[in-house]
Amino acid sequence: MTSKRDVESTVEVSLSTRLREAHRQVTRQRISDAAREIFHRDGYRDARLEEVAQLAGLSRSTLYQHFGDKESILTEVAEPYRLGLLALVEEMPGPNPTRNEIDVWIARLARFVATERVPTILIVELANGEDSPAPLQQIGSDLLTALANRYPAFSRALQDGPERTLWRAWADTILREMGWACLRYARDEGAASVAALQVAADLIYLFVHEKFRWRDEDVC
Repeated sequence: MTSKRDVESTVEVSLSTRLREAHRQVTRQRISDAAREIFHRDGYRDARLEEVAQLAGLSRSTLYQHFGDKESILTEVAEPYRLGLLALVEEMPGPNPTRNEIDVWIARLARFVATERVPTILIVELANGEDSPAPLQQIGSDLLTALANRYPAFSRALQDGPERTLWRAWADTILREMGWACLRYARDEGAASVAALQVAADLIYLFVHEKFRWRDEDVC
């Protein structure tokens, strides 16, 4: 039979475990918030983890207790953005959206970018540069997979076959143009950023409705 003391001891251990986990999550969030600011200010590649720790109000050793390197911190910083972006893809109209439906979705994307301005600039700039960090390559891969689950055109970009290379080239081009449009909107470039989003919407519409020409002889 379990004694009162045993029950109290179990409750104390459980409470202590929950408090430690809560403290751990708070510390990781402090590091993530500080890293996002330092990465944006100095650029990811030039950012120093000592400055991240200092801004977070922690020692360098505490930072390394939670994150082994800068890339693991970038993964943490990018994760909310990745989840938000994938949730937006789930809201895309399909599988045969009208141009107006795509415009409505692009407006939602613009609102997301406006809310997540700093991570948009950081992630898009890094993702489109040379030697893109692995966490950002994963975002691109996840985004393409999510689109493939909604639209046959994007699905063909991932399937084996003689035309896969061309489908993939178009899919990558559309993702890249969407990224640059989001970057320009995040930078608040005015009418140019709105026009870039409209072009991205045009490309999505044409691609999902397969209105491009696909034969090899059509490629110059």
